[in-house]
Amino acid sequence: MQTCVSVIMSLYNTPADWLKAAMDSIIHQTYQDFEFIIFTDKPTDGSDKIVHEYAKKDQRIKLIDNKVNAGLTVNLFNAVLMSRGKYIARMDSDDIACLDRFAKQVKYLDMHSDVAVVGSMVNVFSDAGYSIGMDNLGSNSEITKIRMLFANSGVAHSSAMIRKEFLITKGINYNINFKKSQDYALWVDVLNNGGKIAVIPEILLDYRVHDNQISKKNNSEQNDCAKEIIRTQLIKLLPGLTSNEFNVHLAITNFTTHIKKKEYVSYIKKLIRTNNKVGLYERKAFKKEIFALWQKNIIKACKSGYLNFLFGILALRTFSPSIISYNIGKVKKRIRSSNILKKYLRQKKNLYE
Repeated sequence: MQTCVSVIMSLYNTPADWLKAAMDSIIHQTYQDFEFIIFTDKPTDGSDKIVHEYAKKDQRIKLIDNKVNAGLTVNLFNAVLMSRGKYIARMDSDDIACLDRFAKQVKYLDMHSDVAVVGSMVNVFSDAGYSIGMDNLGSNSEITKIRMLFANSGVAHSSAMIRKEFLITKGINYNINFKKSQDYALWVDVLNNGGKIAVIPEILLDYRVHDNQISKKNNSEQNDCAKEIIRTQLIKLLPGLTSNEFNVHLAITNFTTHIKKKEYVSYIKKLIRTNNKVGLYERKAFKKEIFALWQKNIIKACKSGYLNFLFGILALRTFSPSIISYNIGKVKKRIRSSNILKKYLRQKKNLYE
């Protein structure tokens, strides 16, 4: 009989309290039909002993002790290959899943056969107690696909549940060429192969922010991987992409800080003009998302005092969406996210009282 969910996790040097909280949040899920695949990646802090103790008590835990430090991407790649579940759930060793996470995600995927990946909103927290609801996903997969051209706009990796049949059918897995930003590369592959990515508008994960995170410790390498993922997408739209155009594109996505206004205007006009011609992305949605970036950079320019940049951009008459309607949408989204976060924190408080 097939296991419904395969939970995949890679472990390397996680504080004991954090690891136990993560493990407990999986073991005590209300939905119990799962296997828990854990790769221990040669930790040096003894954290592997903790998962071995858990494995002695729960036969659903399957441990693979690496003889060498293989890295997160390789471990996730191998975990997908050995998984037996209908669905694959990601989990990080420092996060905490809400106890009904699997129940809600399995129900969602069972009801939406066209969805390849479902994530959730998350509660971002740290030792300082800072928390905020987070949801980067667009209103549909086409918008998310467009946003991926500029940054990772998928679901929070540790909140994701993935339909394994889709990965097998499309020949997709974690790309071992990317040691970092492996989720970004995976979401791009899913979308480019016609898969839909959805988000449950509820907080189903506590996402821990700390200084030892991969994204913080290896920020330069993380950025390099993200840039390459962006480039591989961009050359499909602009096969003759020049190094200068790519630098302008990266500047727009905040990898650099300064943009010459003439280059900026010329480049985004070219993006829109080329997409209108080839139709790689839905034309109206593409234009709207470029508009969003345009406005964001105007605001950044105002804050930085680059008024000549602002006046140069204001001369651009390429966009049709109104600034007012765009901002109304942003305000509505912030209010909705705030309300979801408040509800979640109230429920969490009541649980422990």
